[in-house]
Amino acid sequence: MVRRDISSKYILKRRGDLEMKKMNKKGFTLVELLAVIAILAILILLVTPNILKMFNEGKESIFVQQAQRVMDASNNKYMSVSLKSPGAYVFTNKVQDDESKTSYPKTTNLNLTSNAIDYCVEMNNEGNITFIHVSDATYSIKIANDKGVKLDDISKPNESDANKYKELKTNGTDADYAAVGLTIEGSGDTAKSKCNR
Repeated sequence: MVRRDISSKYILKRRGDLEMKKMNKKGFTLVELLAVIAILAILILLVTPNILKMFNEGKESIFVQQAQRVMDASNNKYMSVSLKSPGAYVFTNKVQDDESKTSYPKTTNLNLTSNAIDYCVEMNNEGNITFIHVSDATYSIKIANDKGVKLDDISKPNESDANKYKELKTNGTDADYAAVGLTIEGSGDTAKSKCNR
């Protein structure tokens, strides 16, 4: 019987050694953990600029779509108001001066409630948009053309026409593009508003 106790102790001891070896195999060494962290850091550094670039391009595309929406709304509003009273119009969401609280004469709001942008659109007697300025907290588009601004004129610039296209600006780089504004020409009954150019 003594023999049996020795063999059972030996078996228990051997089983304990095996369990210790298994436990040692389950963990990672500090070097392995640091290597994984270094690889992840390198991947993040490689991917982050691409994600930021895509995010900024998306914001720019949304702004261009909003500017096109302002242009469409201006054309639609002109059709409805020019039937009653033909003539040139200025469409803007700045219908009064922020400082003096006086209303600008002969301006019409497009009532674009979902857009967090400022805009000023001039239309001539023929219904052509001769000037458009749309601005938000980040971007600004300013286009003038006496023959008429077309919807295709408002688009994202390509690298090939980067020198030709100067309307899409980031606010803060050029003070002229920072805010939409209006001026009043004439006085009394002949007073009319014009977008600041």
